Amino acid sequence: MAHAGGTGSSRTENLFARFVRWEAASSIVLLVATIAALAWANSPQRDLYLRLTHTAVGVGIGEGVYTSSIQHWINDLLMAVFFFVIGLEIKRELVLGQLSTVQKATLPVMAALGRHGRARGDLRGPQRRRPGR
Repeated sequence: MAHAGGTGSSRTENLFARFVRWEAASSIVLLVATIAALAWANSPQRDLYLRLTHTAVGVGIGEGVYTSSIQHWINDLLMAVFFFVIGLEIKRELVLGQLSTVQKATLPVMAALGRHGRARGDLRGPQRRRPGR
């Protein structure tokens, strides 16, 4: 007998729909996948993990076929999509969000520029302190 709240599958669909609409959902999925991959890659089953990530996967259009390892697809394709989405998020913040006015954007922009300069100094710093030069 079904209860007034609906069937179990519609309730599950409702929970899933709410999770997908939640802004932090993609971050949680990414974090869980990262933890799972790190655990698997450092487990006794790491050989299986390496074989899987080096498995060739191809995409073909007509007679042209592009084949590469899963690791290569992740490194190139998914990272390009990731940075594209980050760019869209930054644009949204600049147009509509917390960076839409000069007053709101000043502190984050200065912090980013300061960190960029610090990172460049970190890279050059050890080279200046080498003994014998």
